[in-house]
Amino acid sequence: MNILVVGKFYSEGFASHITESLKYMGHSVMQFQPGRSYFLPSSNKYLFIGQKVYSKLCEAYSNAGFWDRRAAEKLLSLLNSNEIDLIISCHDFLKPKEIELIKKKYSCKIVLWYPDHIGAFSKSMFLNASYDCLFFKDPYIVKTLSCELGRNNIFYLPECCNPIHHNKFAITPEELDYYSCDICTAGNLHASRISVFEHLTEYKVKIWGTLPPTWANTEKIKNMITGKYVINENKSKAFNCSKIVLNNLQPSEIFGVNVRTFEIGASKSFQLLNWRPGLKQLYSEDEMVTYKSIPDLQDKISYYLIREDERLKFAEKAYIKTHSEHTYEHRLNLLIETTFGHSKGYPLLSEY
Repeated sequence: MNILVVGKFYSEGFASHITESLKYMGHSVMQFQPGRSYFLPSSNKYLFIGQKVYSKLCEAYSNAGFWDRRAAEKLLSLLNSNEIDLIISCHDFLKPKEIELIKKKYSCKIVLWYPDHIGAFSKSMFLNASYDCLFFKDPYIVKTLSCELGRNNIFYLPECCNPIHHNKFAITPEELDYYSCDICTAGNLHASRISVFEHLTEYKVKIWGTLPPTWANTEKIKNMITGKYVINENKSKAFNCSKIVLNNLQPSEIFGVNVRTFEIGASKSFQLLNWRPGLKQLYSEDEMVTYKSIPDLQDKISYYLIREDERLKFAEKAYIKTHSEHTYEHRLNLLIETTFGHSKGYPLLSEY
């Protein structure tokens, strides 16, 4: 199948994992990147602030009418030059008029696979666009939009892992020394994450990822912040060298879970994460340990830190489940089958 992926293509990016997996599956894949190129955040405070300012300027430029015309011309030129069967947009990149124009001129299917939580909906242009299918990672989004908008083309498709980069890798003594800690996480230092980690100051903690926003009060966790952005194999190694990987979800992850859930599982690491209703559909209780409150989290950290054998058992079972059921290949096969009428997305439980 000839597939066009619309997204931001950078190391560890959602669109990059989709492209790499589709090629591995034997499809012919082309790429279209709207807007500015994405760059990995700097660990230097001043460069990081400069990148933020540059991003805002680029965003303003991208929203200008001139850019709209240039982007549409490039996309249509790509479609004119190639026979495309399916377009996968990896975020809310395409405007309703662009999708309408594509559907009028070409016979290809066009779908959205949205990788963010409901708190990142912003303009939500996809709600006004004539996609063939819309795929979301949270059952809450799927049920709510399907009912309130009267749509039958909205489907559940959880996130997943890319085994090429999210796996159990050999670790050198130097890497073990560098990554080793009691508790770690990787990701943006959003407000809820800062608040949770303020309760864990008695442990050796490493928070991998970008520097915190300038407005954030991180005084209590400043010794945890590495300011180092780890990706792909290095992220898997960082998880594997920590006794516990704490995956505290954004409050706006209502029923579903984030991509980190699958990346940690794929790396054969022990994970503690917030309980969500949709988790039981993805992992069993002997594959994943959850918490529902800060006291519950603290109790489970105290319990599992000194019980390596139990941690390893959970990690092993989650590793097997993740690689056997939760990879990009699994998800993309289901996306394609659903788009062409042979399936109905990941099962949506009636209790949601």
